[in-house]
Amino acid sequence: MAKSDHTSSKHFSNTKTIYSTWIAMITTIIGIVAGLVTISALNLNQGAVGPQGVSGPQGPPGSPGVPIGTIFACALSPDQLYETYGDSVKTRWMPADGREISTDSDYAKITGRTKLPDLRGAFLRGLNAFEPGLIRSDGLEDPDGLNRVVGDYQPDSIISHTHSVPMVSQAHDNSRTQITTNPNMPRWFDSIQDEVRTQPAGSTETRPGNIAVYYYILVESN
Repeated sequence: MAKSDHTSSKHFSNTKTIYSTWIAMITTIIGIVAGLVTISALNLNQGAVGPQGVSGPQGPPGSPGVPIGTIFACALSPDQLYETYGDSVKTRWMPADGREISTDSDYAKITGRTKLPDLRGAFLRGLNAFEPGLIRSDGLEDPDGLNRVVGDYQPDSIISHTHSVPMVSQAHDNSRTQITTNPNMPRWFDSIQDEVRTQPAGSTETRPGNIAVYYYILVESN
């Protein structure tokens, strides 16, 4: 009788261990699925579908997780993007090229603007303040920040600076002055000039190194 009780106890223990192992495996699988759903939450077409539970019906699709007005950079041209992801993406993600859009679009209803930002040939720059009262003022802010709104254009600019120009000055006949940057090639003037200009050098704009991309902006939620 004691032997039988011992066998039953051992069998119950083994069953409990197997059950615990299965529970742990199921929990791990659910965690992995949930992680994959989180990764895919920025699907271009709709929100992620909820993970299948251990029992019960499949959960409904989640709501879109990307807010209207979101801008993203992409290596695909509009034709490539829409051919790959379909017409539903074409009506939602539009090129940020300054085009006019419908007043019925979600973007227009939320922002009050029917013209998209024109990001062709432009860089993005954050505003000095994202919330009222929280204005950047540590010397790294946009100097035109107080006059800027989302979507406006800021032209090229170079920080104020000077260039030194080596000169040799020599009096002559008590009436004229020689000013030159090369003593072997004198230029004669009746008076000293207040301004000396260097020859132009450089490109047609001031810019950092960059990579060319397409910019798209979300104008419709679905």
